[in-house]
Amino acid sequence: MIQTLDQSPEDPSHSISLAAPTKAGPKQLRRVRRLSLLRRKEKHLVILLTSAAAALCIWEDGQLVRHKVITAYTVRAKQGKSQLNHMRGKTGGGLSVGGSLRMQETARLFIRVNEKLTEWADALEGCGALFHSGPIRAWNEVFSCRDVPCPLDRRDPRWVRVGLSTQKPRLKELQRICYILSHGAMGPID
Repeated sequence: MIQTLDQSPEDPSHSISLAAPTKAGPKQLRRVRRLSLLRRKEKHLVILLTSAAAALCIWEDGQLVRHKVITAYTVRAKQGKSQLNHMRGKTGGGLSVGGSLRMQETARLFIRVNEKLTEWADALEGCGALFHSGPIRAWNEVFSCRDVPCPLDRRDPRWVRVGLSTQKPRLKELQRICYILSHGAMGPID
């Protein structure tokens, strides 16, 4: 069955059936769980992360409460590939000056993400869900940062994947993702 989700979290009877029921897979059930998490009136953290940028926000009751966009020079010119991915599987030595600079900027990006999360620690305690998007490699760097440890545990049960295609982490993209997560989407659920 295909349903649209109404803006009223108190009255679930406003969904509209548009198609005959079909079998729901785990992906559809996760989508429903994700959407139902934001239906509650509580705070949520949303983090969009790549190896070149991060966008973080705290979203409460349909409003952006806090946000921060962090960018760094980490992408190899004319190749479109981050220095972090370029160095995967290679041993040290032989880095150009530009490669060294990009690696330093990459480390600085993840440190700044953890600094911002540490700064928001009081607000993070009250978050109902922690939505995240981005490559696993980048998230491993955030959680393994030694200079400023991440204030959130990677095993925290509140972590939920965004599960939507995202563009570069910028404020406009953050607002788009939060709007979709908080207002619902149309798709198969049964």
